[in-house]
Amino acid sequence: MLFQLKKRNPSSFFQPEMNFPGVEETVEVKDQRITERLWYMGFSKKHLETLQDLNPVISPLLDELL
Repeated sequence: MLFQLKKRNPSSFFQPEMNFPGVEETVEVKDQRITERLWYMGFSKKHLETLQDLNPVISPLLDELL
């Protein structure tokens, strides 16, 4: 047979986890609704630091990327 379907082991399926950042890791902004959205998306201070570190590299490319 040219194509064979491979049986998957049930443990090989993707198992997503919902992890929300703790209060000390949460990014806070002036608008409380945005702060709540950032928390719900799991956006933490570590993510913010990474974006800030990448800013010099990404900023010149933004027009082309968007």
